[in-house]
Amino acid sequence: MDLVSIRARMTRPLVADLRTIDAVLSAIGPRMGLGPARLASDPMRVIGGRNLAMEDDEAGERRRISAFPPLDMESPRPGEWRPYDVYGPLALICVHGVLVSRGAWIGADCGMTSYEGLRIQIDTALADPDIRGIVFDVNSGGGEAAGCFDLADRIYAARQIKPSLAIVGDWACSAAYAVASSAAGMAAPRVCDVGSIGVWSLHWDMSKQLEAEGLAPTLVFAGDHKIDGHPFAALPDTVRDRMQRDADDIRTLFAECVARNRGLSVDAVLATEADVYAGAQALETGLIDEVADRHAAVAEFLEVIG
Repeated sequence: MDLVSIRARMTRPLVADLRTIDAVLSAIGPRMGLGPARLASDPMRVIGGRNLAMEDDEAGERRRISAFPPLDMESPRPGEWRPYDVYGPLALICVHGVLVSRGAWIGADCGMTSYEGLRIQIDTALADPDIRGIVFDVNSGGGEAAGCFDLADRIYAARQIKPSLAIVGDWACSAAYAVASSAAGMAAPRVCDVGSIGVWSLHWDMSKQLEAEGLAPTLVFAGDHKIDGHPFAALPDTVRDRMQRDADDIRTLFAECVARNRGLSVDAVLATEADVYAGAQALETGLIDEVADRHAAVAEFLEVIG
């Protein structure tokens, strides 16, 4: 695990629910020299797992089984590998765990999904003649801002090619909501978290910890802004102001993305103030199209696409 890369990414703008970062920090924070850091007050709400189970086939091999009930039809071209699960005429694309920009084939089994990998799955499903619709199985608190809105644009444009539906598991927050809302339709169960349309970034001030350990780092640099935001001192106001401007700009981009996806005004999206909503509240706010469990939502989607 590239802990240096993870720590560096956490200092960049994030569209992630705080509980997602809380789960990451509680798992690997001490290995990054951050101690038993906690950011959220609800330690039980951690990153959701796959909505795919495993079972043994007749030969004793492990294989994935869909969380959806079996259809009375065979998957098209049985035995042929695809980068997504096939459910009758549907491509089932999982948007699970922490969402990151790069890493084409990392997946929910390791707690992360990449925008790069999702793009590959979407493009393949659009080109697959046996696939008539795309279902996004979303169970994530979000992740990186980088790459998120490019993927959202791709999913939105794909509406013109094949119908799509996003189904919420436990939660679809921050970047995960940006992705899910880009589908042509969106359904969520009665008990879930949807929304968190906001942005945040993180700065570590480790100066007191270093002082207690008798360490005094010296930074030699060229360029006035080369070491802006370094963790060895308190954050200067000028750097904080710049980080705030970046967060505000990305939040506006996020709101514009959701407003387009959901047919809402930008002001209405900003008015949510990054709050999260359960199923009925999300429906009332216009963030989803229906309150339904995944089985009913998929059955209805199949009837629509014929």
